[in-house]
Amino acid sequence: MRFTFYAALALSFVSAAFALPSAGGNAVGIENAIKSLDTQVAAMGSTIQTFNGSVNVAFTIHSDAVELIKALAAAASVVKACLTDRNSKGTSSIADAEGGLIDQELAALAAKVQLVLQGLIDKRRVFGGTSILFSTAPDSPEVVGVRISGVIGLVLADLNSLDASVAVFGDALLILLPPKFHDSCKAIFLSVSIQFKAAIKVYSA
Repeated sequence: MRFTFYAALALSFVSAAFALPSAGGNAVGIENAIKSLDTQVAAMGSTIQTFNGSVNVAFTIHSDAVELIKALAAAASVVKACLTDRNSKGTSSIADAEGGLIDQELAALAAKVQLVLQGLIDKRRVFGGTSILFSTAPDSPEVVGVRISGVIGLVLADLNSLDASVAVFGDALLILLPPKFHDSCKAIFLSVSIQFKAAIKVYSA
């Protein structure tokens, strides 16, 4: 029995150790957060590509956006944990080599985000047609809410929330990364912001 107890205790410590990077205040935690964002962006992009006016798929896109917003908030929390760690120790927890890797991963993620946003822009007319389907869809809290705001209004709200969430993540990361990567980081987030503004303009028309 004692062996089983100590074995379980050791396993719990090992599990905790492997779980730390996903939420820890270090470069590995940030890289894991970016990978999580990449997964959410890919899921949303795949759903948008298949969207043909279906009410259910429209809700799935909205759900994907909500999950991406959560992932962005989690990523920002990881970066802020790194900042807290740096402030308490007085030294940067991100080395140049790690900063370079994060910079590369951000650039790749930004390119995917821009493709997703272009996909939304391309589907603007399809989303407009979906509004007619919502008028005949069975009542539910979600459907009633869309009838009030409109499908376009729902997409617009998601775009604005995503844009704001990306900005929070980017601002925190800019403070954390080594100075040599600041210009690159700014350029990456600026390119994403420009694409968000383009999508928001299309859905505001």
